[in-house]
Amino acid sequence: MSFDDRVIWVDALAFDRVAHRPDPADASVLRAALKRYRGHFLEGESAPWALVFRERLRARNLKMTEALGSRLERGGDWSGAVECYLGALEVEPVAETLYRRLMLAHAQAGQKAEALRVYQRCRDSLHTHLLVDPTEETQALYRALSGR
Repeated sequence: MSFDDRVIWVDALAFDRVAHRPDPADASVLRAALKRYRGHFLEGESAPWALVFRERLRARNLKMTEALGSRLERGGDWSGAVECYLGALEVEPVAETLYRRLMLAHAQAGQKAEALRVYQRCRDSLHTHLLVDPTEETQALYRALSGR
């Protein structure tokens, strides 16, 4: 079964379609795709087909976020990188790698206090959702930024 996309628009399928464009490293393509990712596909549904599709979309969202964030960082667009990582963390609150990238982007933008607050948010989120502490890598970054 398939949908006629001229009649029915499905955000998950639109995201998936944009994510498969020929040049996923193009910042405009990445931004367009990331704007379409509005949360986890059919969250709460436990059917195997939904779980597989949800995880595929989730992984693509994280990969594209990291790609866009890296591109923005390389260009020195720290506020753009911050916005990129914050958007992804809204739907993926336990993506520790994105917290580290966000901490670094804030630090590079001269917002050291905000970078340290991001660590607290990361620690709280990981503890709330997974009952774990941040990895040593994240803790080391926090110590380096805080001068401890």
